[in-house]
Amino acid sequence: DKYMLEATNYVEHYAVGLQLNPTQKEFVKSAMYAGAIFGMITMGPISDFTGRRAGLIACSVVTLAGALLSMCAWSAEALIAARIITGIGMGGEYPL
Repeated sequence: DKYMLEATNYVEHYAVGLQLNPTQKEFVKSAMYAGAIFGMITMGPISDFTGRRAGLIACSVVTLAGALLSMCAWSAEALIAARIITGIGMGGEYPL
């Protein structure tokens, strides 16, 4: 989790091929935090219903899916969406 949060500061290095403008770079950096807030709010109550173990597994799968989508992002919009998904999985782990 800490690595993913720190990795947001290096967007310029791994998104060079996308040729992002400064506004898009900032959206990419903040997208994970927006997703993390959503994940924190939703995964606590969901894990109360499904159980902690199932919640952690689900968060790990969502985080992995977002990371893979980030790796394969073909545009700035796709990268932002992938970072939101990664943030949902990452943020969902905190209340568990």
